[in-house]
Amino acid sequence: MRLSARCPACTTLFKVVPDQLKISDGWVRCGQCGEVFDAHASAAMSAADVQVPDGGPSLLPGTVASDTSGSPASSPLTGTDTAPLPSAPLEMADIPLLGASPDEGPSIGFLAGANPVRAKRARRGMGLAALLLTLVLVVQVALFQRDRLAASAPAWQPALATLCFFARCTLAPVRQIESVALDSSTFTQLRPDTFKLSFVLKNEAPIALAMPALEVTLTDNQDRAVVRRVVLPADFAPPGQPLAAGGEFAGSLVLGLAADTAEPRSSGISGYRVLAFYP
Repeated sequence: MRLSARCPACTTLFKVVPDQLKISDGWVRCGQCGEVFDAHASAAMSAADVQVPDGGPSLLPGTVASDTSGSPASSPLTGTDTAPLPSAPLEMADIPLLGASPDEGPSIGFLAGANPVRAKRARRGMGLAALLLTLVLVVQVALFQRDRLAASAPAWQPALATLCFFARCTLAPVRQIESVALDSSTFTQLRPDTFKLSFVLKNEAPIALAMPALEVTLTDNQDRAVVRRVVLPADFAPPGQPLAAGGEFAGSLVLGLAADTAEPRSSGISGYRVLAFYP
């Protein structure tokens, strides 16, 4: 059975079927004016499905027939506020088809589960979910980049420290070894088994960086490694001291050789290499 639904805003008629109305609980959108309305309230059977007795008048639901005496007959939709349809049988071509192109006239759209209040709540729920996911993403980025954010914006350090308290993480100076340069160094022998290394580390970055460790290698006349030692920042700098942004750090340390091997090793030492790195 086909039904015809009338838009209450622009009074345009559309052709629908009950199965389509079940999809959207009867709620549809007018393709002519965009009005959302309940098609059940304005739906009526089309002329193709109306059973007309032989010799009787051709009626559509919502029309009023008159007898030969001129007195009007009762409407078959008594008590229903339905706009009258044309007295002539309604042809299929007279009603815009569903899914018709703009050149063929307006169409009607079925809104799946389309109670307007329910749809509005769904949009609000999706908006809140999107906002929540965005906040989660921002927190994840802040945790991952916490050290760099704290160095770039010191005013954020209290908030980042609070965040790390709940996430059980710590704030530390940024490690960016490509911005750390060994500006100068000197190497002198104090005793046969003792040497002193003096050096200057320079920070070329616009933010404070973590103090690097040093790898010191003593070499012989053929530049072969004789002694290699790794020196941690705690051995030449105060604990936790960073390299200031664009600043320099001058340090020194004393290296001693083991007593049982000092004499043969120290006699062959003629050079050194120093490398800054993060362990």
